[in-house]
Amino acid sequence: MKKNKVFQAYISAELYDAIKEIADYEGKSVSHIGREMLATLEPGILQARDLMRAAHSMNQEARKTLLPDIERHSKQMEENVKYGLENIESTLKQGKTDPPQHKLPL
Repeated sequence: MKKNKVFQAYISAELYDAIKEIADYEGKSVSHIGREMLATLEPGILQARDLMRAAHSMNQEARKTLLPDIERHSKQMEENVKYGLENIESTLKQGKTDPPQHKLPL
């Protein structure tokens, strides 16, 4: 098993404050929330590394052919994430103005 490694990064005050607020809501430390966020990103980071490794080994002509597809898929993923976040935001706003008429079992 690989030993965990230390990762230090400087982030904006605004991002730190947002993570701190999330940590407070969840009763966790800022570093714990940061580790959870990075762990959530790990599969995508590993996949991006693998794709970059494969692209690096391609010849120049193959890269030129592949680049438009990568850009198109990247844009679609960004739009999907934005759409999902907008839906969550809308649901949360609706929940503030229209309280549920029954309790959900938890």
